[in-house]
Parts: sequence; structure tokens; C-alpha cells
Amino acid sequence: MAWSGCRSDITDAQRDALSDLAKTVLASAEWKKILKARGWEDAYLNAADYAAFLKEEQVRVRGALDSIGLLK
Repeated sequence: MAWSGCRSDITDAQRDALSDLAKTVLASAEWKKILKARGWEDAYLNAADYAAFLKEEQVRVRGALDSIGLLK
């Protein structure tokens, strides 16, 4: 079953392979070294968590725009 927030032109297997690659890279010592050197924080979200975040943001932004009269 395809995740609804995923690009429609890749297969589930391709999506899973990309997800696994991201997990591998993000767990690497080299990536952790880069984060530290650049003062970055790890804010990675997997596909499902990112989709949930986007939905929450859409609700939040719509509410803010509505509260100042920018939505009709």
C-alpha cells in the first residue's frame, strides 16, 4: 500500500530503499560530525511523521490566516 504523501512516480520498494538509506546516513558518525561542526540539530522526520507535521502546520497556518482576515 502506497503512503498517500509519497511521490506517485516511485514504487513502495523505492520509497522504502530511500528511507533505509536516510536512516543509515543519519546514524553514521560522519553525519553526526557534520551536525556538530555546523551547529545543526537533527530534525529528521520519517515519511509518516513528516506527513503528520505538514497536516498540523496546514491547520495552524490556516487558523492564523483566518484570524487576521486573510482567508475568505
